[in-house]
Amino acid sequence: MQFKIEEIKGSKRFTGTAASREDWINFTAISGYIDRCEGHVLAGEKHDFNSSGESGRLDFHGTETKEEWEDLMRNGWSEGAAKAAEMCKEIDGTVASLRKVQECELKDEGDEIDIDAFLAGEENHWYQYPERDTPAKRSKIVRLGLNVAVHAGYSSTQLLWRGVITTALIEVLQSYGYQVEVLCFWQTSGDKNSNICFVSFPAKSAGEKILPERLASMIGHPSAFRRGFFSAVEKLAAEKFGKYLTFGGYGRCFSEYIFQDKQPLDIYLNDKACVSDAKQAVQVFKNYLDESGLLKKAD
Repeated sequence: MQFKIEEIKGSKRFTGTAASREDWINFTAISGYIDRCEGHVLAGEKHDFNSSGESGRLDFHGTETKEEWEDLMRNGWSEGAAKAAEMCKEIDGTVASLRKVQECELKDEGDEIDIDAFLAGEENHWYQYPERDTPAKRSKIVRLGLNVAVHAGYSSTQLLWRGVITTALIEVLQSYGYQVEVLCFWQTSGDKNSNICFVSFPAKSAGEKILPERLASMIGHPSAFRRGFFSAVEKLAAEKFGKYLTFGGYGRCFSEYIFQDKQPLDIYLNDKACVSDAKQAVQVFKNYLDESGLLKKAD
């Protein structure tokens, strides 16, 4: 993890950025505060906040123990992956209607063999996919940001729907030639001086192939926020925890993405994507695509 403290218009901003999913898992594996050498940005007086490591709060954390969550992050959430796959099917008709179908024709050489044509002795038995010089291919990488913060009232199903919507967006955008990266983050305001804490990790890098079901479960599980991100901010020493998150809680979450001027997002998902059923998911999914304008730019 990399850390930085900046002063912005009289307030301070603390940022913690993981270089990869593995970096994030390793950093958050131990819950609560960890003593650091003097001079380290996280060093200071110890505090007792350890919500990420509490046991027995399945309805809130999503797992009975922190160890269960670590296992899910490293080895996959098979139950959630299966559920996410079923949920994906409920909106697949809408996704398929928006997906760009790549035109192709049979040639005597090409990119993919047509088995039936080959067995029939046809001379032209290779599919050849044309290169499409589109604005999407020439454009910058599409950055999709996911603010994981939600209040305690959201159910695990609502959180998983947000993961399904995210994977659907990725699928459609990639069919138009875009490369998509996904940034997961949590931003919270702290004391009366409106100091801000921002922690993040890359859930998917541009060009990376990752199973939609795996991604949906990874960012849709309640523990992604209530264990993973809680564990990350628990590493701040007492003074910084109070300044950037406030004692008595883990800060006040807010929706505005604070780095839009320096590191803009093309699509930004927050708790509005935590829907209750497929009908709502389809509408929210379409809204995100329309608001981004990316499909029109790709034509």
